[in-house]
Amino acid sequence: GTGKTLTARGFAGTIGRKIKQINVPEVLSKWWGETENNISRLFKKANESDSVLILDEADSLVHKRAIDQDRQHHNSHINVMLTEIERFNGILIMTTNFADNLDPALERRVDIKLEFPRPEPGERIRIWEELIPARLPLANDVNFEWLGGEFELSGGEIRNVIKNAARVAMSRNNPRVEFRDILDSIEMERLKSPEPSVNRIGFFRTDKEVKS
Repeated sequence: GTGKTLTARGFAGTIGRKIKQINVPEVLSKWWGETENNISRLFKKANESDSVLILDEADSLVHKRAIDQDRQHHNSHINVMLTEIERFNGILIMTTNFADNLDPALERRVDIKLEFPRPEPGERIRIWEELIPARLPLANDVNFEWLGGEFELSGGEIRNVIKNAARVAMSRNNPRVEFRDILDSIEMERLKSPEPSVNRIGFFRTDKEVKS
């Protein structure tokens, strides 16, 4: 919601590379050793295609390893992931909303680390104004300046709020979005989103060609 994936895709387009998105649910498997095999195959294909590899929610694959004996078997795919990152000759872009959950060994395998903070109040006001479709009827009391100053939402969260508020208005056969629709949708969005204080990080693991 803060532009991490959009930045990654824009970067790939700027350097003329195709994108290979890592779909975490497709990588993780309940079968012993299959997750590790999926990770290795994924990096092999990315190397062969010269694609920019994008991993959203990197903490789901490279989270901190367990230290207690009973859970050490969960570390296997993390070890494979770290090894493949080390060997990878291309560009890997990883994003996370939970940087503190990442395995510390990932740090030395990353060349560039960028933080994507939530927008400031003035930026949030502009996001509200730009994301509201011109054809969407709004109640007269909808105040973008107040919304932008009062609620610390990301661009993605604001987009979700607007979509949900519009659906609520349509469900009662009244196309006009009321201020209460927006406030209720904000509350719903905040309940399902990480706390505003959580760091949102984008990691770039780059190849020599780009670094030079």
